[in-house]
Amino acid sequence: MSRNTRKTETVESPSVGVAVGVSVADVEEIVAKAVTAATTVIHDEFDKLIRDMQLQMQSFEERLVAVESSASTSAPAVITSLEKETAELSASLIALQNEMRQHAAAANDAAQYLRRNNLRIKGLMVKENEDCRRVVTEFIRKNLHVQVDESDIEAAHTLPTQTKQGANSTAPPPMIIVRFYRRDLRDNVIRNRRQLRSTAVAIMEDLTSLNMGLLNRLRNNGQISKTWTWNGHVRALLKDGRKIQIRPFETVEDCLNK
Repeated sequence: MSRNTRKTETVESPSVGVAVGVSVADVEEIVAKAVTAATTVIHDEFDKLIRDMQLQMQSFEERLVAVESSASTSAPAVITSLEKETAELSASLIALQNEMRQHAAAANDAAQYLRRNNLRIKGLMVKENEDCRRVVTEFIRKNLHVQVDESDIEAAHTLPTQTKQGANSTAPPPMIIVRFYRRDLRDNVIRNRRQLRSTAVAIMEDLTSLNMGLLNRLRNNGQISKTWTWNGHVRALLKDGRKIQIRPFETVEDCLNK
């Protein structure tokens, strides 16, 4: 091994039996770059496919309106034919909507995977001249008792907030998005967030807008007593004690009937 080679974990090649010096961090970085590049391509393809499907859906809807308009002024025999075409168009439209939802859900999964090392901290104040990574690091050490260094955090910054208009409106709590180099460290922070109960600060996963909308919808569902997320998956505890994992566009009944 050369003098400049870092001391790392080694990987044995079963075919040649030679130890290759590759660290776990190096492997994770290579995999992350490959996954990011592949996901970007897939996301672009999904966007193009969804745009094409939206145009096709618009065409179906226009044809459906035209058929329904013609049916009101046509002879009985023609009406029967138009009703059949209307039913076929309606079925095609429903199938297309379902296909669009499937593609949108797949694209959402890819986008959520890219956030697997992220978390959000709500309510933690960062002054104008303070370093956000340092503030986050010190907060985690002091309040969650998790050993973390600034070098463990790839990025940390506050998100812009929208101030509500009105005399009685108050500014929303600040939100910080944090990206860790290692997912296991992020998971450790998430696991220790229970120590923040009864405080003004909360830690949550960095969800896509589609998953956040799903979470909010479930919280307003009368069948559900508790909701949470883990690794981007939305889960719920029903009032009858059953647990479900639910995806965007699904209903509670869909999950129970699987």
